[in-house]
Amino acid sequence: MHAPVKLYHGSVVHSLSLDDLEYAVDTLICVSDQGIILWIERSVDPSMIQQVASTHGLILDDSSQSVEILQLEQSEFLCPGLIDTHTVSSYQSPASRTVTLITSLPQHAPQYPNLGVGQEYQLLDWLSNVTFPREQMFADERYAAAVYDEVVKRTLAVGVSRVELDPDSSSLCPEIDSSRSLQVTTASYYASLHESASKILADTTLRNGEHSARLITRILY
Repeated sequence: MHAPVKLYHGSVVHSLSLDDLEYAVDTLICVSDQGIILWIERSVDPSMIQQVASTHGLILDDSSQSVEILQLEQSEFLCPGLIDTHTVSSYQSPASRTVTLITSLPQHAPQYPNLGVGQEYQLLDWLSNVTFPREQMFADERYAAAVYDEVVKRTLAVGVSRVELDPDSSSLCPEIDSSRSLQVTTASYYASLHESASKILADTTLRNGEHSARLITRILY
């Protein structure tokens, strides 16, 4: 059975240009079973979802069509992400509704303090004036511990990478007792060239329940 087409209804925030930000309330977004955005309609009152969907060939009360409606709360909104900030994607086993395999794109953990900093620079200048000086600071273990604690807690708080391991997943995470179903969060991180700081990052992920210790890479500039 194919995954359902999803209709997201709520607020959307995104950039139209470097200087123009759009905040669209009551936006209806249709996403295919392949994860592709099919269409977007703005200013759709909740009572009009069925009518608007029908103009695109979706009949919500038709049992032959699998459609899932996800209504955002007033305090929630959708926002496009940069590819470098996507932490995990998942694979769903055909034989189980439980996620059994995860892959991840890395986060640059030492750059967490640089969020929003250095926008006046082009890439190479940004690396020289912002990135490299920041990463040198991770020679200080106390500084590394403080920053990485915030990085891991923030990643966990976002909630994009919680998966439930079923008994068939023991080969992925042999350290985990596969006899019981567990909630595990994983991510991969780029660290800096400092070995001690990289170990601190690994320890921090484990201490906070994020199964990432084997997915940390030192960057050697």
